[in-house]
Amino acid sequence: MGKIAILKAINSKSTGKGSSKGLEDYLNKEKVLKTGIDCDCDNWSSDFRLTKAVFDNLEGRQYKHFTQAFEKESGLSEEQIHKAGIDLVKMCKQFEGFQAVIITHNDKEHLHNHIVINSVNSETGKKFRMSNSELKTLKKNMDKYLKQEFGLEPTKEKEGIVKTQNTKTYQAIKRSLEGNYKSFTLNLAKDIKKSLDESTTQEELKVNLEKKDIKMDISESHNTIMFVDKNKKKVSSKKLKEIFGVNFDKESIEKQIEYNLKIKEMINPRGFNEIKNAKPMELELDKFESYQDRLKRLEKERGKKYELEKQEKDKLKEEKEATKIRVIQRAPRERERGMER
Repeated sequence: MGKIAILKAINSKSTGKGSSKGLEDYLNKEKVLKTGIDCDCDNWSSDFRLTKAVFDNLEGRQYKHFTQAFEKESGLSEEQIHKAGIDLVKMCKQFEGFQAVIITHNDKEHLHNHIVINSVNSETGKKFRMSNSELKTLKKNMDKYLKQEFGLEPTKEKEGIVKTQNTKTYQAIKRSLEGNYKSFTLNLAKDIKKSLDESTTQEELKVNLEKKDIKMDISESHNTIMFVDKNKKKVSSKKLKEIFGVNFDKESIEKQIEYNLKIKEMINPRGFNEIKNAKPMELELDKFESYQDRLKRLEKERGKKYELEKQEKDKLKEEKEATKIRVIQRAPRERERGMER
């Protein structure tokens, strides 16, 4: 059994007139196979822009860029990997009505697909939108498809895996993970996470970060935290969230510290240093019982939280379905207006 593909969304700042053309030139430098869906695969940037012009929607983001990478051990051929990219676009509901180009590259040790989606729908003129939950659903569907089609088993995502990032940061972090480059952002994120995991108070977190030459600049009026290293380089918690999908803002840090403290209390009802050296029989029965009660309470709280989250998800799902129905009903009218213009 080979390994599954890794799907990533590249959050590029594709707002300029020439941004699509620039990406097109880059992707055409190295290629194995390419396919256009509702567009010319050799001149897709021009076709994308023509669609935007038809709907008078030329401003803002020009495209959405995804990568789909396979390990060498997958055993798939260039044609199979290219087909997997095409089928991925066709199976995704969020891509319906959007022009797309799939280009398979072999410029790395492993084969991978670049998938570029037009930012404007060719049927409705609406802008492309995809939430994090929808991206996760697409990844799950891709895993199922690759298992059925090619017998590939999913690999577990590593903690802190890069989810979405701008093109320059993506390349830097990619080289860093391959051992060819030192990424300040990646190393900083690792140090922050390690320090946070080892802290049960904010003061302890500050001390742990200072040991790694990192300072926290906390604003009283904003939830965002600015992290500064010894060379005065700065990265905000908002930026780290965009790149790694991990929250390091004030609220998230407070919650993590509170969670760390609870775990510490659960492991050690009488305190870490005291309990570590205590003999089993020295634990009073009432302490043991309070520990059990604490476990039950935490389980109950988790159950309530899960139920509330489920209710929120069901409500959001109903709202999305209602919105989808409205869009479907309005699509013919929008198409007619676009043709009149």
